[in-house]
Amino acid sequence: MKKVVHLIPCNVVGGVEIAAKEIDYIDVADVSFNIEYISNIERKNNIFSIYTSVRKLLASNTDILIVSLWRSCVVGFLVKIFRKNIKLVVFLHSARSAHFIEYVLTSLALLVATEVWSDSSESITQRMIFFKFKKTRIISFKLQNIGVVTSGRISLNFIYWGRISREKGLDRALRIFYGIHSNHNHAKFIIVGPDSGMRPALQEICRKLNIEDSVIFTGELNFNGISALAKKSCFYLQTSSYEGASMSVMEAMQLGLVPIVTPVGEIKNYCKNGKNSVIVINERDSINEILGLINSESKFQIIYNNSVNTWKSKPLYADSILAACRDI
Repeated sequence: MKKVVHLIPCNVVGGVEIAAKEIDYIDVADVSFNIEYISNIERKNNIFSIYTSVRKLLASNTDILIVSLWRSCVVGFLVKIFRKNIKLVVFLHSARSAHFIEYVLTSLALLVATEVWSDSSESITQRMIFFKFKKTRIISFKLQNIGVVTSGRISLNFIYWGRISREKGLDRALRIFYGIHSNHNHAKFIIVGPDSGMRPALQEICRKLNIEDSVIFTGELNFNGISALAKKSCFYLQTSSYEGASMSVMEAMQLGLVPIVTPVGEIKNYCKNGKNSVIVINERDSINEILGLINSESKFQIIYNNSVNTWKSKPLYADSILAACRDI
């Protein structure tokens, strides 16, 4: 039996962490999965916790070590140096590094990695420029088969879920929503997710645009809570500056929301403007396109149906991971 450990910096609510937990549900005879965290407390990945993780993994009989995010890459690099026979997989989740430290430490892990996986071909292209000799795989980030919850009728309810952080570009999303609200003042925008420090600035933007009564910050919700809000919504609005696969956009499309998104990461490969989504390049053009959909039932229905059907035949994350682990 192959013993697989997926190492993550800490147990928080994020796309990487939620996806990793999916492999815990796989029960097969030839592969065993386990999730390990460097620390159970966010941002407490200090030298001691990293040292403890390295010692624990060196003492284990792990066959395949998957590392996600740069702090885990530090551990993966050290474990691979001292245990040459372990198969190290660096799992990339974004098309670019957030900062120089991430770039350097991830690069060290890439240098000694057995394979490199990603949820996005864009991430492979952008981050493997100096590591093209490494074997790579694209892993499906579709976590589950989600049923449609929306009615398929046009409404003026917009929603976003995910981290409230700078790279999510919610200031841009608010400007687009303002353009819609200026034409339809009963439009609503619900923003769901934990605050990473941007919420006060976003609330100030809402105040300046006079849309504070139409933008609702709910805080963090579980998927059932998100699904309940999605049921009353029509459009999923996310204008990130960079992404990997973007699990939330995939979920939104399966739930029956029309995505309004920027063409970053893998999104540009599965969201096509005017076919199953609205792609944001120029804000004014996107506002006009959204207004056109709101005013045309036939145009909306075409994009809505195509969006819902986009993910129906795609493989699940757990199946994709299992196949990769068997093959490595």
